[in-house]
Amino acid sequence: ADGHALRMVGTMVDVSERHQHQRLLELRQRLAERVSGEAPQLMRIALDAAEELTHSELGFFHVLDADQQAVLQQVWSSQTLQSLQRLGIKPQPARWAIAACSDWADAIREQRPIYVEHDNDVAQQGALPDGHPAVRRELVVPLLRDCQVLSVIGVANKPAAYDESDAQLLVLIVNMSQDTLERRRSEQRMAFMAFND
Repeated sequence: ADGHALRMVGTMVDVSERHQHQRLLELRQRLAERVSGEAPQLMRIALDAAEELTHSELGFFHVLDADQQAVLQQVWSSQTLQSLQRLGIKPQPARWAIAACSDWADAIREQRPIYVEHDNDVAQQGALPDGHPAVRRELVVPLLRDCQVLSVIGVANKPAAYDESDAQLLVLIVNMSQDTLERRRSEQRMAFMAFND
């Protein structure tokens, strides 16, 4: 009666799940539109979406050799590349032996998602190259086909701990990107066969 509200009624709707589904649909469409692009470009598109959806600061995609003993190809997210450039680091292609790799390689050895919380700076422990951005926490998910790990996707430095929903998102994204890469290879084979027929 004196112009002050006596009570307020409202509702809240959590739209985060709807947002995730929408972003995953957009990612699938974006990958499909760029299926003729280079593999690292397709992986970077997937990584950038993984970082966004998990609220992470760093991301990587590592492709393994056929015997799962070494990393053949590394792709970094756009944000990770920017962070490295600000630090004056230019990622160099390298072949890494899995046996010599740090915690993230447990996802390969154990063939399951790995959640890691670091008590201190991993780079100081010799697990990362000099100057690498600090890694406080990370989630690494393997891509499995016929009981073989083909690649791993990893994200790092989410403000809060990673959980099962983050791992499920990464499983969807890594499988989506692999399906796109397989489609790309199939289309290239068909084009080659048609040209050489």
